[in-house]
Amino acid sequence: YQRRVRDSLIPSPSPVKKNKKENNVEKRMTLGYAQKIIPLPSNITTGVFEYWSEKRKRQGGRPLIKRLTIHAPTRSTLPESLGDFLPKENNRSCFEYMATLRKDMEKILYLLELMKRRERLKRDRLQKMFQIFSFESSPRQFVMSQVLENLMREDEDQLFHFPVSVGLYPSYYETVKNPIDFSMMQKKLNSEVYSSWQLFWDDICLLCNNSMNFNAPNSLYFKEARRLLIKAKELVEEGEERM
Repeated sequence: YQRRVRDSLIPSPSPVKKNKKENNVEKRMTLGYAQKIIPLPSNITTGVFEYWSEKRKRQGGRPLIKRLTIHAPTRSTLPESLGDFLPKENNRSCFEYMATLRKDMEKILYLLELMKRRERLKRDRLQKMFQIFSFESSPRQFVMSQVLENLMREDEDQLFHFPVSVGLYPSYYETVKNPIDFSMMQKKLNSEVYSSWQLFWDDICLLCNNSMNFNAPNSLYFKEARRLLIKAKELVEEGEERM
């Protein structure tokens, strides 16, 4: 009774009338209609029409393009290997099987975590061995590399990590005659170009002064270069004391 009262209060939607164009679209395409609307030679239109008509018959009413088919995956649509792997019934033995399978997967994940931890420990040990070897072979280069790494970490926005882009600042290389950045310093350090702390310090000063000379005093680049110069002085003094 309540449902009948509700339906009487809510007006039923009026049927939507379709225009002639929609009715023509819903009708099945005919060869004559295709030749009429497609400006191509009749033999081409006939060949294409016969091809798709025959393909539609073979499809048995299914969509001609597979990706337009919308359906939920079922056991028949799953790969054969996966379909055989899933249990066939939904009972207690199936539940116990899935619970055992879940425990096995958790064990596998735990073993993978242990393997990752072991590999991290091996990597850390190799890094320490490499640092010890580097320090014993060339202590000055090793300390310089640590100072450079600390400076690069201080440059969180990576403003001075790479060369200045000509596309962004076309006049930079006209103003700055001796450009340098942290990547260039790293290459020079690997090539053992810095035979003294003075050469290393000169490149740091050159990097910061280039930025401060090119950029305005209130810009981010100027302020970061000045801050890095102060920090670099402290790190270089500490590195020289370690030697």
